[in-house]
Amino acid sequence: MINLFILFLASAILTTRKFIPLHKKKYKVIIFEEFQIGANAQDWYNKLSKLLNMLLSTFRHQNFILLINAPFSDMINSQAKRLFHMEIEMRSKNERKGISKIRPKILQWSVRKKDFYQHSLYVIQNGQSIKTPFYIIGKPPEWLWKRYEELKSNFTYALNRRIECELEDYEKENLPESMKEKNPESDLNPRSKQLAIWNEAQKGYDNLPELAERLTKIMGSNVQASNISTNSKTMRKKGYDIRKFRKIGKTINHIGNLKKKRGLVGD
Repeated sequence: MINLFILFLASAILTTRKFIPLHKKKYKVIIFEEFQIGANAQDWYNKLSKLLNMLLSTFRHQNFILLINAPFSDMINSQAKRLFHMEIEMRSKNERKGISKIRPKILQWSVRKKDFYQHSLYVIQNGQSIKTPFYIIGKPPEWLWKRYEELKSNFTYALNRRIECELEDYEKENLPESMKEKNPESDLNPRSKQLAIWNEAQKGYDNLPELAERLTKIMGSNVQASNISTNSKTMRKKGYDIRKFRKIGKTINHIGNLKKKRGLVGD
């Protein structure tokens, strides 16, 4: 009987077209695949979990049949699990015979114990109640499991794409300053002449006094080498290092000439 019941529920959802509103369906059945992704026990506080709890509450009085799949029951947050009527645990599977052994349990939440009572199913036979803790179910027909695998593959593909997009967004937000895409017009302070210093330094410069002289001509106001030195340190913290544009060869010659003038080196 259990086998036929599950097969009937699965048929009701898998043979219909996608995205049909529930109020237009003859059988109001929902199969929630990988439920722990949306209602994980570690994410009970987020908005999605709260919305799912609200949805589960409305399912109860609208008489929707909801089948949920998850690897382990403790992966589902307790707030959602309290609204479940039954837990069906997979105990074993025989692929050669095409059968599985399941353990259905009626769930009853105890407010005092803060835990569940788990009750076995009973079958009334010849006027007697017989405890039936285990059930054997057969493998679903080929058309059904093929349709299920198709939907599962589509779900997994969409989930993987979503994960990739979220990881890309996370990486962009958490990249080191040196690896982030630069926008000097918004990053550098024009009032401190940082943008002008950056733009002019990219053309190459011999030393800070020479760069200050060029900036003075361009901006029409006096720019001191000390001002460039102070701003360059601030700019480096933002990922803009003008030192890489300095002409090393000319700098070495300039230092050598200074030393000669001061008598520090011989000819």
